[in-house]
Amino acid sequence: IDGAIEFTDDDHDVKSLSPNGHFTLEEGDWLSGRGYDVKADAAGNLTKTYSVGRTSKPLDDEGRAWLGRLLPPVIRDTGIGAGPRVVRILRQGGPPAVIAEIGLIHSDGSRRIYLEQLFSQAILNTDQLKDSAKLIRGISSDGDKAQVVITVDEKYFSGDLRPYLFAAAESINSDGDKRRVLSDIIKKDAGNTESLVRAARTARHISSDGDKAEVLVELADPYRASDELHMVYFEAVNSISSDGDRARVLSKLLEKHGDDRDTLARILRSAEKLSSDGDKARVLREAVSSYSEDQAVRKAFFDAANSISSDGDHQQVLVTLVRRQGIGTETLGEVANSAQRISSDGDKARVLVDLAATNVEPVRDAFFAAADSIHSDGDRSRVLTAILDKPGTSSAMAIAAIQSTTGISSDGDMARVLLDAANRYSNDPGVNAALRKAVESLHSVGEYRTVMSEIAGHRGSI
Repeated sequence: IDGAIEFTDDDHDVKSLSPNGHFTLEEGDWLSGRGYDVKADAAGNLTKTYSVGRTSKPLDDEGRAWLGRLLPPVIRDTGIGAGPRVVRILRQGGPPAVIAEIGLIHSDGSRRIYLEQLFSQAILNTDQLKDSAKLIRGISSDGDKAQVVITVDEKYFSGDLRPYLFAAAESINSDGDKRRVLSDIIKKDAGNTESLVRAARTARHISSDGDKAEVLVELADPYRASDELHMVYFEAVNSISSDGDRARVLSKLLEKHGDDRDTLARILRSAEKLSSDGDKARVLREAVSSYSEDQAVRKAFFDAANSISSDGDHQQVLVTLVRRQGIGTETLGEVANSAQRISSDGDKARVLVDLAATNVEPVRDAFFAAADSIHSDGDRSRVLTAILDKPGTSSAMAIAAIQSTTGISSDGDMARVLLDAANRYSNDPGVNAALRKAVESLHSVGEYRTVMSEIAGHRGSI
């Protein structure tokens, strides 16, 4: 075909061609086949030629029967002149006639064209929309099916029709095309919870983690408090195998809805299941800004933190939390308990040094249990010094720090802590007594005399 064409009402012949247009239909081989050729001159006048084999002849009854048999399915499956043809069929039989005609089309591309023409030219009732959705679902090509759904999905944004829309979406095998369809629905129908629930449920069955994550990231914006949406959304999130993609979704949801305690707890529980310590730690650090003293949130946070194998990542999460303003006593105690799980003395000490700057006295036992688990003399002495050097440290905390020094093997490190305590606190009778008892653990005579001299010097100045 060259030019615009219109066929007769019975689809058995060419009715018109644009000026200088040309239409050719052939069937069979060169010697025994049939052909029909229609040309239009500059004024649009038609010249029609029928041939059998290599011989031209008048279009007789046999020729007209051949043309009437062959031309209608060719017109249907090529999509030739679909727009004017749909107008004509609508005029003759309304939407049911067009729907019936589309049911005869085998070509996915042509079926897509006819469906788009039907929706653009007619107002369909509920039953006709349901019948059309079944035709859409029957399209084999994922690309053509997705394109039709994106074109007509707004017609299905009602309670009775949404299931038909999502049945069509779910029948798309291509992850990329399914993602395109769900993204379009989310964008257009973000205000409807049922659409969001169905989109999340459909997204779960996307094989590609990247495409699945992309849909869930887009769902994060309109995500709202709904028990069903919470459930199906996180079922989809937890079905993502890629740690990076799952973390990306959780980060987006944190950004949008981290202030909702139930959602925050769900995010933290999902993060706990990440295999990658780096991705898990990143989500937890981002969650710190939304952290609250809610019991469920606290438990979910520390369950996730304690599942981090990497000492460095574990340490960074705890330090980020400690440095957040307004952390309560129960959380400080959990930080100390969590720090005790860290194998690396350096990372453990970094957490405890930061923790020492807070109001750690109410969780004194947990703090010193963690400090006593440090094997490195230098790291333990650094933590104990941080407590002793903190302004306002009570005598009870100072005594606990002094008692902890007895676990230090190095006389030099132990002496440095005891000298610091003697310089600051030995005027306190309780602290003085603890110092005199602790100094007995020193093996070095020189270190012993140095510390005792400092104790005695402060004692004499009373």
